[in-house]
Amino acid sequence: MPQSSMVTRVLTFVEHNLILGRWSPGEQLSLRPVAKELDVSLTPVRDAFSILATQGVLEQDSSGTRVPRYSPRQLERLIELRATLEGLAARWLAIGSSQASAMILAPKAEEVEELVERELGQLSGSEANIENDSFWVKAADAEEQFHRQLVECTGVRALVVACRACSPMVLQAIVVPHLGERRYLLAEHHYSHFKVVDAIASGDADIAEATAREHVMSGWRQAVTTTEAVDHPVPGATASGGEKC
Repeated sequence: MPQSSMVTRVLTFVEHNLILGRWSPGEQLSLRPVAKELDVSLTPVRDAFSILATQGVLEQDSSGTRVPRYSPRQLERLIELRATLEGLAARWLAIGSSQASAMILAPKAEEVEELVERELGQLSGSEANIENDSFWVKAADAEEQFHRQLVECTGVRALVVACRACSPMVLQAIVVPHLGERRYLLAEHHYSHFKVVDAIASGDADIAEATAREHVMSGWRQAVTTTEAVDHPVPGATASGGEKC
């Protein structure tokens, strides 16, 4: 298997296990156990840890790699940053290539919503199924693809890079393990992707920006504000739990 494929495999493994809450806040992650579980050498694990640390998913220093601890307030700022960036992306798409961009995004939006329907059915009658770990892994992947496509459609590399550290995958890794019965807040959020697509297709830049921003803010901020403690990484925050301005 090519080295790049092994690194991708480790990245996916770590991201998914963060979403499932496998590792506790502050827990040290060692290279060898991960390498052994995935049957790969230490090199791709080391490379993957470095990439995730750069993105803010993990924390690294001279003592090793760990899952940091951060506050809901810091996470709220991260979500606001993501909302602002995606709002800008939607504005540019509405101005430049609204119909073409909508056609690219629509299948991704449909994939997310079909997944929610298939896995959860009607939320009012099957909230217990929201505890299904496989759903959250699948949902995280589908959500990541939609939002990544939204940003990449702009063709602006700087925007793509800026969004990586606050991607939906990172947000889910931070929030989902702490929601418990409140997971339905994020499940409901998955139903709103077509609103973003339609707003971009309208060609109205103001509506597109406001809709994309609200899509990010509504579901995630609801989840965060109902969570008393969030003990997962937030890019731009300090390891001790203090905040950077």
